[in-house]
Amino acid sequence: MSELPVNMAEGEVIDFDVMSEKWNVYELNDERPVKIKGKIVLMKVSKFPVYNPSGDPIYGTASQTIFATFATKEMKGRPSFPPPSLQQISASITRELDFKVIEEHWNEYQFRDGTVHRLKLVITGVQKTSLFAGDGDPIYYILSQTVGRMIVPPELKRKSSPPTPPNLGYTK
Repeated sequence: MSELPVNMAEGEVIDFDVMSEKWNVYELNDERPVKIKGKIVLMKVSKFPVYNPSGDPIYGTASQTIFATFATKEMKGRPSFPPPSLQQISASITRELDFKVIEEHWNEYQFRDGTVHRLKLVITGVQKTSLFAGDGDPIYYILSQTVGRMIVPPELKRKSSPPTPPNLGYTK
């Protein structure tokens, strides 16, 4: 699959409204169950003057993933100070943990042009480290992906023209 070339500087920043932005809830299978909440937050949207092969406008988005842990008192440890870097966290992984999904939601945003953008945060793996956060909760290295879907109003779609056959050097 090839990507359409998009010059990020050509995008027009457009406003959007948050229709739904809920926390996902997971339970880690650590020494004791640990509740984790996660959320993906849409921060900025740009619309580009190009269209995909289906005729939909191309959008660029900036988002941030947030996680919070809720460990029991027995799971807490001495906070790591100063707060560890990503390299220190990666180097301190002790084991892979299983987890279960308690709640997973689609976030929904409506762009100023009427397009609806749906985003879903999906955890794909969790690894425990030997480090502890400022509140004493264990630090977990969480792997996640974002699944997205655009619902574009018909009036914003461009009708695609039939493909032009390649010129193979033949003449009539």
